[in-house]
Amino acid sequence: MRKGKKWVVVFDFDGTFTPKGKSLFVMIDERALPSEGLKAQQEIYAHFIHKALAGKLTASEDKSWLLKSIKNYLRYGLTREKARTALSDASLRRGVRECLEMLRRAKVPVAIISYGIAPLIELVLDENGITVPGPLIRHIYAAKFLVETKAGRFVGYDRQSLVLQSTKGEWSRHFADACGVPYRNILAVGDSGGDKKLGYLKENRLAIAKNPEQAAELAPYMGTVAVTEDFGPVTAWLRSKLGPIK
Repeated sequence: MRKGKKWVVVFDFDGTFTPKGKSLFVMIDERALPSEGLKAQQEIYAHFIHKALAGKLTASEDKSWLLKSIKNYLRYGLTREKARTALSDASLRRGVRECLEMLRRAKVPVAIISYGIAPLIELVLDENGITVPGPLIRHIYAAKFLVETKAGRFVGYDRQSLVLQSTKGEWSRHFADACGVPYRNILAVGDSGGDKKLGYLKENRLAIAKNPEQAAELAPYMGTVAVTEDFGPVTAWLRSKLGPIK
């Protein structure tokens, strides 16, 4: 790594660390909620999805969607064990761990910044042998559940912990501040238009795309777009930014 130059790396999670497909939200909805809870979640999805796909979802609507989902999980009795079972087969993209090991050797702090729920992300990482906080990932910025009953039921959440698509840049800068790294040295990796504010500089932002069509959609927001199923191009891009690593 270039002497004297400090970096941090921030990653989105769903669709970035994990393969494209069912999101953690959908897996929880379908596998961990009773039928009335699944119906409530599907109604929320139907209400917001068309504006989201058209890129017209406001920050207020973005927040409302996340909050309504969180409140449904609490209302319909989501527990840690139900969530663990629902997410037990959630895998990481091939090469994610190798990428994180490379960043550990380079002494580059890593955080996940997700429009999601921290305990669910932690469960997936734990199932894949990664503990947070730990040597590979320092912190997860995502909605935090506050309290669990003795039976493991989630009963509250920390409103201050919410990460929206519109605030991913703010959380990226917060992590850089915590690590004493200038904002221009934040490297960011995402997979959708929801990550267009992840990180700081456009040229230091990479997106994983599933096909050339999505790559073209993401290009206006990203310095680099890679059409890939595995993490090899991500690791190569990070190495090109960081310089020689022992």
